[in-house]
Amino acid sequence: MYIIPELVNQDTTQHEALPPDLTPRAAPKKSRQWIVWGGLAALVLLCSVTCGPFMFNFVASMPRELDVITQVLDKFMQAMADRDAPRALTFVVTSGEQPVTMQDVETMLRGNRYILFKDYRELALTEFTVTQTGADKYAEVAGQILYHGDFVGEFSAAMLKENDVWKIQTIQVHVPPEKFAPTR
Repeated sequence: MYIIPELVNQDTTQHEALPPDLTPRAAPKKSRQWIVWGGLAALVLLCSVTCGPFMFNFVASMPRELDVITQVLDKFMQAMADRDAPRALTFVVTSGEQPVTMQDVETMLRGNRYILFKDYRELALTEFTVTQTGADKYAEVAGQILYHGDFVGEFSAAMLKENDVWKIQTIQVHVPPEKFAPTR
């Protein structure tokens, strides 16, 4: 606190002589604060009522959606391991801008490409992002693939929910170089 002797007996309405930290300030009006806080509470309530059910349903459906996505990827990998192109085709997007064709699936089963699917055992998701735009859902997932013979690969896939069914839009599979080595 500052004590300025020459100002003690002077009229304190002269604010120019006081240091800035001693200048009297008007107390904030309580009614303005209540209006601001009330308006903010009303806005939060309005957003909760209008957006709450949508967000709750979206978040609540996540575990189920991830289980279904994992099953679709697993069935696709198993079909590819079995060299069953027609069954594998049922798990991929066959319409839209870049549809996957039977020829595309059969090409993935030829030559060294088949090693990506040979001896497939199981997969596990390690990363996922699910977004919804209107009625469409889109997922980007990644994870590990376990093969018989103790090989571990990686995958990433883009998924699209088409007619309420998850389908693979794109998939990339990576295996360690040792998996390409000839068996003895």
